Amino acid sequence: MADIEIKIEYRGLAEIAKRLGKGRGFVRQLITRKDDALPAKAVGREYWITENRIQEWLNK
Repeated sequence: MADIEIKIEYRGLAEIAKRLGKGRGFVRQLITRKDDALPAKAVGREYWITENRIQEWLNK
């Protein structure tokens, strides 16, 4: 049986900002706030998140 390849596309800070219609600084604030933060992960100096996680966060 062949393995199923699961491909997850991650969004960087600029793509997140564009998706939300906000600036990069505002998105950075959403990510670093204490209450109900946008669940992005820091990778070096960049933040990454999947589209599914963005949608889940927006639907809360």
